[in-house]
Amino acid sequence: MDNRQPLETGTIVGGDYRIEKVLGAGGFGITYLARDEKLDAKVALKEYFPASLAYREDGATIQPMQSQGGADYAWGLERFLAEAQTLARLRHPNIVRVSRYFKENETAYMVLGFVEGEDYEAWLRKLARAPTQDELDALVGPVLDALETVHAADLVHRDIKPQNIFIRSDDHLPIILDFGAARQALGEHSRATAAFVSPGYSPSESHLNDPSEQGPWTDIYSFAATLYRALVGRSPAQVLSRVSRDSYVPLGQQLPNPGDYRAPFLAAIDEALSVRREDRPQSIADWRKKLFADPNDVPTVVSIPEKTKVVSSGDKTVVVNNDAPTRVSASAEEATATRIESRARGRGPHSGPASQGSKLQRWALAAGGIAIAVIGLMNIYRSFDTSQPSPGVQPTPAIQPAPQPSTQPNVQPSQQPAQQQTPAPQPLEEMGTPPPAQQSSSDTLFARDPSLRRLATSSWHSSGLQNGFWTAVTSGSNGTGFYLRCRGTDGVRRDSNVELEFIPTGNQPLVGNQEVRAQIGNYSTNAILNFTSANGFSQGSVTVSETEQDAGQFLNFLHQAFLGNQLVLTIPSINYQETFNLNGAEEALNVCFGADVAQPWRSYVPASNVAGGEVRNANGSILLVRCDKTPATRGNTVIAFSTPFNGNVAPNLYDVTVNVSGNSFNGSFQLASKGDSLGGVLYHVVSDANTRQQVNQFLELMRRNNQITLSSSNPAFNQSFSLSGSRAVLSACDGL
Repeated sequence: MDNRQPLETGTIVGGDYRIEKVLGAGGFGITYLARDEKLDAKVALKEYFPASLAYREDGATIQPMQSQGGADYAWGLERFLAEAQTLARLRHPNIVRVSRYFKENETAYMVLGFVEGEDYEAWLRKLARAPTQDELDALVGPVLDALETVHAADLVHRDIKPQNIFIRSDDHLPIILDFGAARQALGEHSRATAAFVSPGYSPSESHLNDPSEQGPWTDIYSFAATLYRALVGRSPAQVLSRVSRDSYVPLGQQLPNPGDYRAPFLAAIDEALSVRREDRPQSIADWRKKLFADPNDVPTVVSIPEKTKVVSSGDKTVVVNNDAPTRVSASAEEATATRIESRARGRGPHSGPASQGSKLQRWALAAGGIAIAVIGLMNIYRSFDTSQPSPGVQPTPAIQPAPQPSTQPNVQPSQQPAQQQTPAPQPLEEMGTPPPAQQSSSDTLFARDPSLRRLATSSWHSSGLQNGFWTAVTSGSNGTGFYLRCRGTDGVRRDSNVELEFIPTGNQPLVGNQEVRAQIGNYSTNAILNFTSANGFSQGSVTVSETEQDAGQFLNFLHQAFLGNQLVLTIPSINYQETFNLNGAEEALNVCFGADVAQPWRSYVPASNVAGGEVRNANGSILLVRCDKTPATRGNTVIAFSTPFNGNVAPNLYDVTVNVSGNSFNGSFQLASKGDSLGGVLYHVVSDANTRQQVNQFLELMRRNNQITLSSSNPAFNQSFSLSGSRAVLSACDGL
């Protein structure tokens, strides 16, 4: 019986992954090349298999060696799963993506994106010379970025070395692989530390059984040792040999051509290789400044680190990389809208576009959504279904000046296009329900109003914390609302929920358990939702609490949704199909990956001539503003919010006071509560130049001030939002 026996070729684990070959094995586990049978794609499959603590029997099952402590094996297994969850929540183009993790065969597995390329050690050997300064900068910038993201998640890699930095073949970007936190923790716990130390690359604290000694400075040492190997051709001396007598020679004194490199760069590597951790830089931010310092003391702009790298692009999360230096603006608005990069921030040994990839499994366990009927834009329509004015009747004004001294925005109206008569500035009014349409009252307002459809479906938006779930929502092509919810449970598993609302079923009521099929690109799966019907519309939902065997399924679904362009849902029993835009899903659900609840103003992905953005405060409340830029309906605007709320508010129009730094207005918002949250929507219809000017005035007022507060006495609530950053975000709505 060989305790290092790998799984046989052709073995299927996790229901979807067929083993093809062994990629590598170490003291902590075995990594396989596998094929995802469902997606027909290569993945890397990492199996927890500590050789000193367990053996394999029956070709698959792993059993702990009781004589050496089954408790140590179980303890390490939980650390493996906890690390897998943390890695699955990290989203960075230079960190290998964990798309799933699960228990099987009395052990655990994590599914990683398969990276085509070669490790940095092989790349250096093929280069057959020391890299140039530019080639090193191209590696250092992305790796520092990735490590900063790791450390912001309270994780330390603990095994940075050339073999664990992969150079991807398609774009030559460096990718960090093989995190060592769990195996180091197991070594410390079971006193088998020596098996998990990389000679020459591990600092002194890695040899101690005290995890409190390790931190960002640990990874800084290991990466500095990696750069030392690139420059000198070998790794530094083992750190324990330097404890009593340190014979380290600074790089500037041992390189044959030190003038080919920035002197501060070499000095920063020397400092990071200090034996005592207190003598090294204590954070990536500090070390970056030293590595990229200008030898002539000319200020160099470096990136502003973010805990969660979510930069809005057409459909994906991207990191902006600029070749030329960009000065950081003093404007807080611009700082929140643009990620400033260093001139030295290259993208790999050879420049190339960032690419992303991930795998996903069952959609049923993936959902996590919004438990609120009017939060955001979804339920703009519900209250208007049976209460529309008769055809030909003009909408009732909804915003009237409040009885306060300041009843008119203290700003100049935005400039109108040339050859257009600009009326005199007027107070904000006419913010009311949309004009009536000629369809029957059984149709939703959303289905009848193309402008509202654009505003609602242009991208996802967050809807705050509701009933213990973080929520996000979007609308489909027919007006159906798609709610996703996520909630952490025991630190390893994660509850999830999906809900569909306003499915127009008419005389075909959809009730009971029904199959719903989902497709994102080439990926497809199904789920069983429980449906109810009323007034010609149906809604269905499913909540799933992940088991240990299914841990990571929700995060898998999010990976697929974040990378896709659209989601198509089909209900076979009624031959119904709905398409949902996936733009903005990642920003709306980034809390599920560990991002802070509070977020600054963020722009929506430009789509369907819709502009605007949203902001979130610390208690999970959301404020969003969207404007329509389509010529026929130019200037139509939606203001929506959600906030935690105790009580029951029936869907109806309620007076809400909007106060922008002392300028107050009463608005007639459509409000409704659901669970422990309250949502509100105000829809401004532009019918002429005067009403267009009113929305311009209001948007300009927001852009020029610091805070906006929405409040009401009945129902009683009061929520404030920062306007810092709104200028950049709302600039796309200029000149409506």
